[in-house]
Amino acid sequence: MSRLAQLRLPLLLLLLPALALLAACSAPRLSYERLDWIAGWQLGRYVDLDHEQQRRFDAWFDSVWDWHRAEQLPVYAQDLERLSAQLDGPITAADLLDWQRRAEAHWDRLVRRALPPACPLLHSLRPAQRDSILERIDARIGQDRDKYLEGSAEEVRARAGKRLLRNLQRWVGRLEDAQREQVLAWSHTRQWSYEDWIQRREQWRQRLALQLQAPAQPRACEDLVSLFLRGPAEGALHRPVEAGDADGRQFLAALLATLDAQQRRHLRDRLRDWQLDFEVLAARAGS
Repeated sequence: MSRLAQLRLPLLLLLLPALALLAACSAPRLSYERLDWIAGWQLGRYVDLDHEQQRRFDAWFDSVWDWHRAEQLPVYAQDLERLSAQLDGPITAADLLDWQRRAEAHWDRLVRRALPPACPLLHSLRPAQRDSILERIDARIGQDRDKYLEGSAEEVRARAGKRLLRNLQRWVGRLEDAQREQVLAWSHTRQWSYEDWIQRREQWRQRLALQLQAPAQPRACEDLVSLFLRGPAEGALHRPVEAGDADGRQFLAALLATLDAQQRRHLRDRLRDWQLDFEVLAARAGS
């Protein structure tokens, strides 16, 4: 019996956003083992499948999940080990660009593996199902517009600064006053990025609408694959990446240079925890 058979999972729009969610989890091992449930929780709001669509989805999900555990998680663990070792010396903006490109390559590999076998399922959606997906994406974009852009410019900047501080302190521990000022000063300049991010998501949604309506043929699947390539920040289901451009990499490199021994140790410990979790999960492949 499929490990998903007892769960009423919707069409995932695809496994990809559920995997991206792991980046926000404090316990990746537990989250990954429950990835089927996470996919349903995160994406069950988008569409309901009929019995045959559900059967095809279950088989596809199992196949991609097994491949990802066996072949990709060991690579992620190796990357984290390398990154942890690199913390012994300075990390430049160029180094961060190399890591960003590597992460994007991992994402692209997942997209290219997962989407082609899912295309027949996507093209089997009825008009009402496609409309449901688009309507709920619109609602999600509206919610994030309110969350990230509601209020005065000063209020938007203040909330953005607090979010960035929380995210950084999860990885490096408590920031010193000078570091906090450095983070807030940089975040103060970034208000424009949220509006830009919302607009990109709206454009992405329009492209998705066209591709969901395309006739079922190889070219249509190729276009759908291209829609999800080049990283989760481009997708309609994800948060803005605050340090993903050249200015952001310069900021992050400058901040990393200020970390003291305790903060570096905290960061290494977090990376090591993730590395060990990925190694344990990979070792369970096929079990």
